[in-house]
Amino acid sequence: MKEEEKIEDNCIDLYIMIISNLTRCKEGVYKVLDINNDSNINIKEDNFKVSFFLNKLLYFFFLPIKPSINKNLSDKYIYVSHVLINISSIKESIVFFKNVAFLNKISDQILNVERFRAILPFIINLCLNEVIHPYIFHDDCYLFPYVLSYLYTNDYNITKSGSYNNSNNNEEINTQNIHHIIMNKSSILVSCSVIKSRILIILFYLCNRDYSREKLLSYGISDILKNWKSCEKNAEFINDIENVTNKLIEGSNSREAIAT
Repeated sequence: MKEEEKIEDNCIDLYIMIISNLTRCKEGVYKVLDINNDSNINIKEDNFKVSFFLNKLLYFFFLPIKPSINKNLSDKYIYVSHVLINISSIKESIVFFKNVAFLNKISDQILNVERFRAILPFIINLCLNEVIHPYIFHDDCYLFPYVLSYLYTNDYNITKSGSYNNSNNNEEINTQNIHHIIMNKSSILVSCSVIKSRILIILFYLCNRDYSREKLLSYGISDILKNWKSCEKNAEFINDIENVTNKLIEGSNSREAIAT
């Protein structure tokens, strides 16, 4: 690598950090998305094009993770997640996320626990916008199966890897109810409390809406929560799991009552 190219490569994470700071204000988001203030309302899904800047940022984000020259950062491109968080917080970006293929590309980053932790606020933003729900819950979208796989302790996958022995009795859990991708990707309950607390925020919100609640149930969320509770050691999380379970039951019962 030439000296000039090496210097530029070393500065990429700095450039991305600067852009992420710019997108903390709406004008910065407009610049990255290449849209004008007075034309936002006219953006159509059919003719929407991703800007050069965002395409470039995503190009780096989808590269293999490599360390930064900053010793405090193990991921050179981690600040792209901050850009996604900031962009997804404004309504003008909605059209960009109405794309299952793109959501799946982002979902691949979920499989790395550090990337997952970084983009969870982005996922929360998507969940808060019900217009996006048909896309994030699409049958071909594996965003939520990947998210929920972090909550499920899969005895079969653990035994196969020989890394962990779970003594909990999960006889009441019907694995046939759980989405096949969750079963395939899961291994052991994630230990990160930040990840667990943010997933709980997502579940609390989604359980209060009929469409998203039914989708969660179709993934086998009831059995996933039972499994999580049986493996969880933190009393506060156990209490929150019970609250989410109660929300699921209440929501389902109220919908049945309305139907009758």
